[in-house]
Amino acid sequence: MPVRESPEIAAVMRRIVDARGSRDFDTFRTFVTGSPHFRGFGTDESEFWDDAQRFVRIHQMQTQEMEAGVQGTAGGTLEVLDAFEDGGVGWASLIYRLSTPMGEVALRLTAVLALEFGAWKVVQWHASVPTPNVHTFGIELTTTIDDLLEAVAEDAEAQDTLARAEGTMTLVFTDVVDSTPIAEKMGDRAWVELMKEHESDIRRITSRHGGAVVKMIGDGSMLAFESARAAIRASLDLESAAADLAFEIRIGIHAGEVVRTDNDLLGTTVNKAARVASVA
Repeated sequence: MPVRESPEIAAVMRRIVDARGSRDFDTFRTFVTGSPHFRGFGTDESEFWDDAQRFVRIHQMQTQEMEAGVQGTAGGTLEVLDAFEDGGVGWASLIYRLSTPMGEVALRLTAVLALEFGAWKVVQWHASVPTPNVHTFGIELTTTIDDLLEAVAEDAEAQDTLARAEGTMTLVFTDVVDSTPIAEKMGDRAWVELMKEHESDIRRITSRHGGAVVKMIGDGSMLAFESARAAIRASLDLESAAADLAFEIRIGIHAGEVVRTDNDLLGTTVNKAARVASVA
């Protein structure tokens, strides 16, 4: 049987979230397997369970602790829920947003479910709270910039922008540093407004220095200049404009030949500029 979306598992996950949010752990327990093969990970590094009933008890205790010490964290908002099944196995992923004294937290959860006597039961549970890669690994890892490269490759208008300046070009990639924690702290609405202002600055400054905006996606941009000096001056102005908005951007600049093929302008010059930005 092919993999398909599963409204049934989605409904089960909603009931699990509702049961936990309403402190109904008698119901919560019914959705967890009694099998000794259960495995679960929580958000703390010490939270690993290979006993389903202990997993439920710990969740109940943690909810009581949050109610006693952190007002309002037991409830939240379900923002994303995807569910699929293939025969007797299913899986789901969701994002559940909580408000805490430390700010908003996007709790991410994946679960594997198995059919047991005709009912879906959770056999694997993994909860996490996103942490910027730089905090975990000590360096920024590529995210937005790879998305930007893919978008440019698929965008005919972006390709035309590059084609008009075929030859020696200076390409600039920009990306907001620590965008995920900033967005979570600000909230979605304020973050969107801030990014609109940032995009306006990028377009204004790029135009002032004689460049062209090839593509923007999320909080990243790809810019093209015929002059390396203009690209550097524009980048310095972009850095200052971002500082005025109270965040930092990483910038990668690389100059070289852009050679047009039948269907591609994304050569080594483009890729090098993107890699420079990713380690900036």
